[in-house]
Amino acid sequence: MLTDEWAGMRVYRSKEGTTWEKQGMILDKPSSRPEDAPSGAHGDVVVVGNKAFVFYFTHPGRKSHSEAALNSDGVLPYSLRRSSIQVAPLVIQGGTLVSERDQPFDFWLPNLN
Repeated sequence: MLTDEWAGMRVYRSKEGTTWEKQGMILDKPSSRPEDAPSGAHGDVVVVGNKAFVFYFTHPGRKSHSEAALNSDGVLPYSLRRSSIQVAPLVIQGGTLVSERDQPFDFWLPNLN
């Protein structure tokens, strides 16, 4: 399970679906990919075949996800409002779900028609 902590996504694990154990964080550090900073938020997982991907939002004009300083007119500037939708692969390493979003990967959505 993933939960949004507004500074990345918290990863949880459960053997039976009722008791959850914290496993770490994903998307909590900026990526070097264009528009993929500072952290990932509001994520959801899509499984395609035997691969899993996380779709998430970033605010590439911000230094942190929660930064939102108003300008002198009391308006949040466009550079801080805009969002970018990203995708990154998910893998299990050492029993924990991780996402190495800087690594190159192949991705496509199948035609479901």
